[in-house]
Amino acid sequence: MFIDLGKGRYVLDTAKDPYALAAMESYADVWAAHNPALASRLRRQLGAADNSLRCMPTMWRMFHSAQQAIRGSEAYDAVAWGKVEAALLASGLGTRYLPAKDSADET
Repeated sequence: MFIDLGKGRYVLDTAKDPYALAAMESYADVWAAHNPALASRLRRQLGAADNSLRCMPTMWRMFHSAQQAIRGSEAYDAVAWGKVEAALLASGLGTRYLPAKDSADET
């Protein structure tokens, strides 16, 4: 995918760059409410029709942000949050789409 920011073109190569997958996933998420067909098409092209998550750093940031927001309230259940966190870690998704080493050095 080509991206033009007015200062040149950039290429997101989802075949070689695992971070490009996360960027395109985010793009599809942003468009989902306004153009579901585009979001669906992007997810299919990325192989994410099953709604699997490729941008795990974003997922973890949101998970911990939500946990912090409710911590201290009567509704907070540390055991339940722990089970959700354990299930996410056990799924293996946390490392599935991240490179083994920093790929920025190779480009």
